[in-house]
Amino acid sequence: MPTKKESIDLKVSMPDAVKGGVYSNLANIHMSKNEIILDFLFRGPHGPKDATLVSRVIISMDHAKSLEKALFGILNQKNKK
Repeated sequence: MPTKKESIDLKVSMPDAVKGGVYSNLANIHMSKNEIILDFLFRGPHGPKDATLVSRVIISMDHAKSLEKALFGILNQKNKK
């Protein structure tokens, strides 16, 4: 496993079904002992009680910490502009 100072050349393939992405305007976050479950939902104009799950992402606690750090950095850069 590489250390934080090493970089990895990673070839990522993207299936056609994923290329367009999905839009989410609501998220629910659940936590178990070892994982974080991110449910991304779309809530349309039909009222506050109607939402559709558009994606579920399950990540380890370590990946959640890395994601937190990355998002924090990106949001800080955005707020400085």
